[in-house]
Amino acid sequence: MHSLSSFLITEIDIKMIVDSMDIAQVKSREFIIRQGEEGDFFYIVYSGELSILVDGKHVGTIGVGAGFGELALLHNTPRAASIKAETNVSLFSLDRKTFRYIIAQSECYRTDDILTSLKRVKVLQQLTDDQFQRISDVVQLVKYQAGDAIFRKGTEGNIFYMISTGSVKVTNVGENFSDTILKEGDYFGERALLTGEPRSADTIALTNCTLLTVYRTDFTNLLGNLQSLIAANMNARVITSIHLFDNLTSEEKIKLAKSFQFEKFESNTTVITQGDRGDKFYILFSGELQIIVDDKIQTKILQPGDYFGEMALLDDEVRKATIKALKDCECYSIDRTTFARMLGSLQNILTRYLLTHLLTYLLTYSFTYSLTYLLTYSIDTHQSTVKARLLPPKLNSAT
Repeated sequence: MHSLSSFLITEIDIKMIVDSMDIAQVKSREFIIRQGEEGDFFYIVYSGELSILVDGKHVGTIGVGAGFGELALLHNTPRAASIKAETNVSLFSLDRKTFRYIIAQSECYRTDDILTSLKRVKVLQQLTDDQFQRISDVVQLVKYQAGDAIFRKGTEGNIFYMISTGSVKVTNVGENFSDTILKEGDYFGERALLTGEPRSADTIALTNCTLLTVYRTDFTNLLGNLQSLIAANMNARVITSIHLFDNLTSEEKIKLAKSFQFEKFESNTTVITQGDRGDKFYILFSGELQIIVDDKIQTKILQPGDYFGEMALLDDEVRKATIKALKDCECYSIDRTTFARMLGSLQNILTRYLLTHLLTYLLTYSFTYSLTYLLTYSIDTHQSTVKARLLPPKLNSAT
């Protein structure tokens, strides 16, 4: 169902509406609209108060600044309620012909804008013109201001989002994950639609942005043939945001994401067992997993996006815990042999990861360190002190 606010109306359209409106004066107790009659005007209240009546019963009040009557004009249906003046009322009115012309123009602008934006979304670029047209019919354009929360972690997810303009940040995924910045042509919100799970992250507008939104039913009906591709891309996004893989190149991350296999585990199934030799690393896609150590259930529950078993990629040491499905689960997994074939030893990746963090830590103090060393050396030389400095000055305890 459309409302006037769901259409893209430009400043030119607004000027046209204002210029086309007439002022109507209505006396107290008179009817402006009668239920069941054909609609011919859209109204905005300038002064006074009106009652809404359905089947003769009072169901609401309309005051200054409110608009009414657009539904019948949009859909050519009989009026759903009667509107009666409770006081003397002044109304701005817009006739059906002008109203429909403006809306028709706005629909054209809206469709063109949506089609252009849809064709910039990477995952949709294989669609035909007919498929683009069908999707454009159900897409809504929604605007957010910088700093607005688009959705929060843990809330129900029924909408798929594509970015037309601006950028958003996906954050609060978990302690092992980096924030992700998404820009024009990117999409998000697919995981909740594919899995039925609540939102797994906060998503915040970094800039003013315009988003294309598709509801769950339309997503399933119109994008069904793309769901496997969207799921694979989501998998890649999860993998590439894991801190363990921060130092992989973009090409390495893409290669890694494509190497994962999809596995399902029924509720109460043991995924890995403490003490067993392991050779697989897992990322939880949907469901919940329980951690058991020495027959003791741990308080932490693994949620979608969490990962486990990474040490199996390093060597064949035994599992440190048992992981059990609390409900039906789906995971992405990769074994040590495949991982090594794709990227080489995890030991090398871990070394790169640790070295990067070590250098970052050291470089934090590099300026102070270098300045202290140079000043000490300069003073000693100036005083003609012959002193071999085999070690630089000690760093303070804060380092």
